[in-house]
Amino acid sequence: MIQGVLGWFDVHVWAYWLLAWSALALNYAWPLRSAWRESSDTPPAQPQPSRGHGVAWALLVFLTLLAWRWPVLLNPGNLSADESQQIAGALTLARHPLFWSSIDGGTAGPLDYFALLPLHLLGVPEDFFCARLTGLLLITAALVGLRQALRALYGETAARVGCLPVLSFFAFAMEADFLHYSTEHVPLALFAIAAGLLARLHRVAGAASRSLMIWLGVVLGSMPWAKLQAAPLGVALGVLAIGSLLLRSAVPLRRRLSDCAVLGGSACAPSLIAVGVILSSGQWTDFFNSYITYNRQYVNMGLPLTDALRLLVEHAMGNRVFPCFVVPALLVGLVAGALTFRTKATRAPLIASLVCVAVALFVVAMPRHDFPHYLLFLVVPFGLWAGIAFGAFWQQAAHAPGRRRAALAVFALFMLVVPAANRAQQIAPTELGQLLSFWRHPISRVSRAILAVTRPGDTLTIWGWAPEYYVETGLPQGTREAHTQRQIEDAPLKSYYQQRFLDEMTRNHPTVFIDVVTDGGFGFSDNARFGFRSDPGLAALIDERYLLIATVEGVRIYLQRDRVAE
Repeated sequence: MIQGVLGWFDVHVWAYWLLAWSALALNYAWPLRSAWRESSDTPPAQPQPSRGHGVAWALLVFLTLLAWRWPVLLNPGNLSADESQQIAGALTLARHPLFWSSIDGGTAGPLDYFALLPLHLLGVPEDFFCARLTGLLLITAALVGLRQALRALYGETAARVGCLPVLSFFAFAMEADFLHYSTEHVPLALFAIAAGLLARLHRVAGAASRSLMIWLGVVLGSMPWAKLQAAPLGVALGVLAIGSLLLRSAVPLRRRLSDCAVLGGSACAPSLIAVGVILSSGQWTDFFNSYITYNRQYVNMGLPLTDALRLLVEHAMGNRVFPCFVVPALLVGLVAGALTFRTKATRAPLIASLVCVAVALFVVAMPRHDFPHYLLFLVVPFGLWAGIAFGAFWQQAAHAPGRRRAALAVFALFMLVVPAANRAQQIAPTELGQLLSFWRHPISRVSRAILAVTRPGDTLTIWGWAPEYYVETGLPQGTREAHTQRQIEDAPLKSYYQQRFLDEMTRNHPTVFIDVVTDGGFGFSDNARFGFRSDPGLAALIDERYLLIATVEGVRIYLQRDRVAE
């Protein structure tokens, strides 16, 4: 039956558009209709956040994202080397859940990898479908956090309207760098959830709830363990939270200092737990070299800052979906913010959201690399800023229905109609027309050759850069690395990584070892220069313990000698 449905969608592409636009129209109609009605009523002096329909709203958001992206979920191909690297790590963690002992995430922290496990534990195979579905759930969580922030400040109606531009961006984005499960998904969800908790903290006039501060601290303290690059965003929200606590003149100073201590202690808790596990497992050196030192070296190996920024701007402008979101958000934030900034009640949220935008720009530029998926760090902060500016104007114009309706019309035109018109001019996902083929899940000849000589419980190690073979075969990593970039490229810690790799090959004795450095290979193609024989110690080990059993599409496949003898 499923094959028949997919075959039907392959032929009737119009059905995809009908499903996608209908879901988005429902998302637009619900809050815009409520806002139009509310503009005719006399609102209360303070926004009254509604407790109803939260689950229904979140479900509708998720289904809308799914309606736009479901063909991409069925694509069994590799949209990004980062995506397959993280899936390979999750495959390994499912068997050996001690991070930095079983896998090395490079610039990504453990939370990016562990986030892939819940769906797998529910029975979803650990593959590209699982990873991209996890990404959609994290985007939904980010939108829930954004709604909570706007709802706490300006009420339910303004919150739902304010979330629509971010929802539209993630629905319309069709570039591979915005579609694959990336190392930005978990940090963005944590940032948005923390922003929602901070907005609730800001709304409390007197002494804040300790449980609220504990949750806020834990979320903020978790951000560096998702991606170190995202840490400045967590620090910014933490500083804003401390400022909000200290400026409550109606609360005794001792209580304010105590609240700050609770927040700070909670923020330290994730790091204390993580460091405790690292120390108790004897992985401090590997953790420090692999995460702290490598992140610093990664920045040092980057482009000159001006070149990196120029290329990122070119990427952003080349993808029309991104400027159709950021430019209107910038205009709405500047105009509505300027009109409401003089009001004391709205000044603090506007300044806080603008600080988040500035820090997000720094986070994108800081690594000095031009990867387009870094731009995802800007989406929620820009959406938060525009949503707060709109909400502040909406609240200020409470007794001016004409101004409210004008603001709603302008907001809808620039932040919803313009992006939607741009998306309508673009093509449908390229997966349509291939869905039936994708459902049969073809895998590469290399993976078929590996599966022909392996069985459950076996492990795979790859020399070079092709983590997709872990995903296609379902075999966990035999060493910590999903690829060997750091063992190949000249860098200060190259000898350390080479020795660690050799030690793990000796100790773990993975079932299959493959050398993917070949003509047309990703990252490295000159086997004479970059193949595993460029490391004499590794070459000796392979010759001693493994036999070359096949060369498929240039990939050399080695099997344990004792397995060959069976």
